[in-house]
This record gives sequence, C-alpha cells and structure tokens, in this order.
Amino acid sequence: MITAVILAAGKATRMGKLKQILPWQESTILETVISNVAACKYIDDEIRVILGAQSERVKKVLSSTKNISQDNINLKEGKINIIVNNNYEQGMFSSVLAGLHNLPLASEYVMIIPGDQPLISTDTIDYVAKRTLQEKPEILIPTFARKRGHPLIFTTDLIPEVYSLPADQGLRSLFQKYPDKVFHLPVEQKEITIDLDYYDEYQKYRELVEEDEVKNK
Repeated sequence: MITAVILAAGKATRMGKLKQILPWQESTILETVISNVAACKYIDDEIRVILGAQSERVKKVLSSTKNISQDNINLKEGKINIIVNNNYEQGMFSSVLAGLHNLPLASEYVMIIPGDQPLISTDTIDYVAKRTLQEKPEILIPTFARKRGHPLIFTTDLIPEVYSLPADQGLRSLFQKYPDKVFHLPVEQKEITIDLDYYDEYQKYRELVEEDEVKNK
C-alpha cells in the first residue's frame, strides 16, 4: 500500500564528503535511514533507495553490511530496491522521478524521505504513515512549529501531475498548485526538519546521539 523512496543520490558538495556513508552510530547515515524506514510496519510495498554520485561505492557498503536488515527484510530478498539515477546532477527532483518509475501496482501512497535524515525515528515514520492511512489525504506533510519536514507522503494518483512539474521547483510546486489537497500533520519531533548538509552539523548531531546512547545505557 505504501512504497518508500529514499533520496540518496547527491554529491554532498556542502558536506565536502560523501555523506551517505559517513559513520553514524554503529553503521552509516544512509544505512540508519534505511533501517528506520525498514522497521516501519506500514511500509508494505518496496523501499527504494535512489543512488547517484559514487553509486558503486555506496552500493558496496550497503551490500556488505548487516545493519540494514530488519527481521525478514534484506537487500537480497528484494524488499529493498537499489535504483541508480544517472541524471542525479540535474537535482533532487530527478531522483524523485526515478523513484516513481514502475511502482508496484498495489501501491496507493509514496513516502519520500531524504537519505541524510538519520534523526527521524521509526516511531515518527510509523506515526506519519499510520495517520496517512487513517485520514486518506492526497498529500500529507508533517510539521514541527509550523515548519514542514519529512517524510512526506502523497497518493499515487498524483504521479502523472508530478511528472509534469517544473524540474527546478519539484514537489514544492505540487503543494503550491493544490494547497487544498495538503494535510499538515503537526508532530512533536523537531528531527523531521533536521538534515545534515554541513560537516559541523553532522558532527554536532552525531555527538548528541552518542551522548544519549551513553546516558541510556
């Protein structure tokens, strides 16, 4: 019913390093995002991971790890589908389009989540997905203090519209075109608005997570 699309194709120019495979907890940033999505009980179709920059290097890390396995979910079993976006230099929206191609017929909704947001917990992803299935909105966007965040979800009925959007505006122009279709879901987790674009941000939040782990032991 829900297919998840994880956007992880960028070159991470502002980070200065390939952030998808930077260390995070016991694995990497991207692996953590995949694990958090994979553990969501409402993601019952595919989890699509969109790669681009240095895709072979990232795929090597993903294929050699056990950190993204969750119960019966495993790369080799096809639940997680690695897709390479050869047009990644055209921007993030090109990865969205790559993730929407040939969705499972059973999919009613698409969940979009950036691959640089490891702070978004499975509980938050579960809550957003659950409310989507309850409310049945055409577009759902979680918010914290009125600021939009991720994961965002939209119905597959809107995919033809998405393909017609201006590439330089992407999904934002869809929300602007159909404000009446957007259901804003307030959540209590600020993490939905936090991505890791710069190395100092990465260091700051990685240290905070590690401190929390020590406190909880």
